[in-house]
Amino acid sequence: MKQPGWYVILNPVAGSAEFKRAGEQIVERLKSSTPLVILKTWKTKNTGHATQLTINAILEDDARRIISIGGDGTNHEVANGILQQNKIPSHEITHAHYPLGSGNDWVKTMNIPTDFDAWVQMVKEEQTILVNAGKIDYLIGDKPATRYFVNVAGMAYDAFIVKNLEEKKVAKKSGNIYLLFILRCLFKYKKQRAKVTINGVSHSDIFYTINIGVCKYSGGGMSLVPHANPTGKYLAVTLAGNISKLGVLLNTWRFFNETILKHKKIKGYTTNEVHVESLAEEPIGIEADGEFLGNSPVTITLLQKVLRVVIP
Repeated sequence: MKQPGWYVILNPVAGSAEFKRAGEQIVERLKSSTPLVILKTWKTKNTGHATQLTINAILEDDARRIISIGGDGTNHEVANGILQQNKIPSHEITHAHYPLGSGNDWVKTMNIPTDFDAWVQMVKEEQTILVNAGKIDYLIGDKPATRYFVNVAGMAYDAFIVKNLEEKKVAKKSGNIYLLFILRCLFKYKKQRAKVTINGVSHSDIFYTINIGVCKYSGGGMSLVPHANPTGKYLAVTLAGNISKLGVLLNTWRFFNETILKHKKIKGYTTNEVHVESLAEEPIGIEADGEFLGNSPVTITLLQKVLRVVIP
């Protein structure tokens, strides 16, 4: 039976210690001084925990209204929990995300407020839309795996950067930090030869990066898939070909003003499915919503209108 209140999942380590304190305060304010009915709250303990908490809340408590508090990674994990469980159709579960990370890219496309009072009013009104997600089939080592994403997936250089961020335990993935890593890793990265199949047509090239978008923004405000539409009929794909390191540096400004597709070596496509495989011995890495997943071969499929999210 549908419950009248909300279940809350907080990532207490999203961003810095400042974010941790803010997250605790937000939970207390939700419980004590808002018109929202909070049934239960949980804190995540490690990577992947928000997904399991979401699944448990649905399976054990019949949760149909879930609030996530954290960054894009927390939003990614809760969305995966909603999509992975098979008890309740995903579109019957309402998800509200409070952005408390450093990048907060998903909410930019959705125009979700960061001001707490405005956000509470939005959740109280509970105006929702059904948005798309992407399903990723890939490899972890030599074992097949599946993950869902709600924002942007990146391969080649994007995955290289995210993997480096995680290995160096850089928690704060703000736009400035991400841009710094783009420039810092540029001279370490070796461009990869791949075959990308879109709408039955194969594109074989040396790629700087490959992006697939449900939404428009990633990396703290960059727009690498400016043609993405979370309620549309297609995934957005951006293929950046054999661009020189100097060319990347000279065109960094395009990352932020939605003109990236005007570069002669960067092409944009729309599709329901994209397949990427390496044409070299080394596989190509993939990240999704800022989380490193694994390696190619990769198939990404559009799932239309599978998530119900609260918007202004």
